[in-house]
Order: sequence, then structure tokens, then C-alpha cells
Amino acid sequence: MVDLSKIKSFAKNLGIGIATEVVRGWFNEQLKGVTPSDLYDAVITDTDLWSMTPGDIKNAGMKYKKTYGNLFKQYQDEINTEMLLTWLKDDHPALFSTIINIPPEYGPNAGLVWFDKQVYKIKREIINMM
Repeated sequence: MVDLSKIKSFAKNLGIGIATEVVRGWFNEQLKGVTPSDLYDAVITDTDLWSMTPGDIKNAGMKYKKTYGNLFKQYQDEINTEMLLTWLKDDHPALFSTIINIPPEYGPNAGLVWFDKQVYKIKREIINMM
């Protein structure tokens, strides 16, 4: 007899895997050319990344939305700050170091607080585009 729960679990894990890899690719693409100095300045000035994202990048995001929008919407909670920090640590260690080493005079864990706020705002904005 076929165990449907195993098939559903497999399908969910596959969906999560596809959604996260698409987001990781997009995330890495957006970080091309970003220096630790750029990131440091963004954190200490509390720059809102979404508001300064050029229209062409937002439009490119629409391409992903059309193809993967339902997966992203369905698995949005799986894509979170912790996951993006892991990707940052693995793929862009200098940027990761910048975020976790913002001096305490900018607030406790200022880099992590700022990054978390950016992740959730960008997710919300992308989902609202759907």
C-alpha cells in the first residue's frame, strides 16, 4: 500500500528545497559588488534596502515571482533571517563578519537587528507583489 504521508512529506521537502535555492540565487545575485564598507554604512545609517532597490532589480524579482511565486508564498516561513545568515556566512564571509561585528555603540547586536528587519521587510514586499 502507498503511504501518502511519505509522498506529501517528500513533495513538501522538494518544494522547500526549490524555493530556498531560488531565493539563495537571487540573494547572491543582489550581493554582487557589495563591499563590507557598503554594508557597514547601510547598518549604521539604518538604510532601508527595499526603498533603495532599483526598479530593474524589483522587476527581475517579478520574473522569479511568476515562476516560483506560489512556492515562495507557501514556504515563506522557511526562508528566514537565520537561513540567510547561514548563506551569507558560507557565500560571503566578509559581509557576514561585518554584520555580526558592528560596534556596540550602535546598539546591542545592531547588525543582526538591522539584517533581521531587512529580511522581513523584503519578504513582506515581495509577497505583497504577488
